[in-house]
Amino acid sequence: MPLASIDVDNIARAADPDTLVASAKAYLGALNKIVMKRQRDVPATKVAG
Repeated sequence: MPLASIDVDNIARAADPDTLVASAKAYLGALNKIVMKRQRDVPATKVAG
């Protein structure tokens, strides 16, 4: 299931006998890829302790 982010396309796949469940899993997988990529690309900020 393709899901477009700002500058990149993300694809995720899921398998389930129920097509609605498979689509939801694929959508969440693509969203997870976007979130993980954004977290990886943003530099860590120091927290004052």
